[in-house]
Amino acid sequence: MNEMNIGISWVTIIFQIANTLILIGFVALFFYLVFKVLKSIKKTAKIENKVNDLEKSIQNLENQINK
Repeated sequence: MNEMNIGISWVTIIFQIANTLILIGFVALFFYLVFKVLKSIKKTAKIENKVNDLEKSIQNLENQINK
């Protein structure tokens, strides 16, 4: 009877370790996805800045042509 309890406790410990690793995996995946989204937003902001700079340059060229 005592050996049975030890066996069950080992199974319980193994399942607890597995659950902990799964939880750590999900937390890591969450932070990875958040990092990817933030990086994408940063890249989009850089592209928007470049587009704005190009629009200003075009406007300046149009003003010079119209003078």
